[in-house]
Amino acid sequence: MAPGKLIGMLCLLAVCAHTHADITPWVDLEIRDGHIYIPSSAGGIAGHSYIDSGERYNAINARFLRAHDIHTDISGRRKVRGMYEIER
Repeated sequence: MAPGKLIGMLCLLAVCAHTHADITPWVDLEIRDGHIYIPSSAGGIAGHSYIDSGERYNAINARFLRAHDIHTDISGRRKVRGMYEIER
């Protein structure tokens, strides 16, 4: 084997030996009546969120906010943290 190929192969093996993919944790989801629900929390209160991949907006039930005495400005733009990024 040519010295250049041998050096290239050794470098490739050295790099491959130090790289690895990390496993992300799975999210427990529940399917009810054909809809997907995932665990979530609002104001420190645990609950479930309904996932609708075709929807463009996010919402929270105003009765839930009143029942748990959560005061927030619920209109206007908000930062929403998703799995990969934070959007407004």
